Amino acid sequence: MTTSKVSATVILAGLLISPNTAFASAGSTLIKAITKQFAQEGGEEAATKISKEVGEELFERVATKAGGESLEKVGVLTAKHGPDVIRALDNSPAFKPILAALDELPPEMVGKAAARLAAGPQGKELAETTARFCATALRSEVRHPGIGGKFVKALGGDGGSLCERLTTDQAVAVVRHLDEIAS
Repeated sequence: MTTSKVSATVILAGLLISPNTAFASAGSTLIKAITKQFAQEGGEEAATKISKEVGEELFERVATKAGGESLEKVGVLTAKHGPDVIRALDNSPAFKPILAALDELPPEMVGKAAARLAAGPQGKELAETTARFCATALRSEVRHPGIGGKFVKALGGDGGSLCERLTTDQAVAVVRHLDEIAS
């Protein structure tokens, strides 16, 4: 076992043994949910990656937003799709609609959607669109990164349906005229 793996394991074990030293109860519950999922999948490497990439403050904010029943779902999604899930939820003004939208997506889209949601101001704008139009916005954004969410924001669910049927070249051509189409 490498030094970094030993360090991550010790940190996670310490958090589980005495969660009040670094996290409130919500944070420790999130840690436990993620660790439980890693244990089921034997993902020591994934646990190391999460412990390095996501800091205590971020865990605490997301755990506080999540509340009781959502913590387990956040833990499972994070273990399966990586730390961008936590970053996405932290970047989102509305927690529960985003978690529900991520849960609606096919598994192969969740990681990409979380990465888009975690992407700073653009991710926050996508989160607001997703809160209104659910998984449609995320599916469109994953299919056409950078422009899919714009279709949904401008045209609603119909924009998402249209975007999912277009090739990338077609989507780029249409997005140039989206304001005209929407009015």
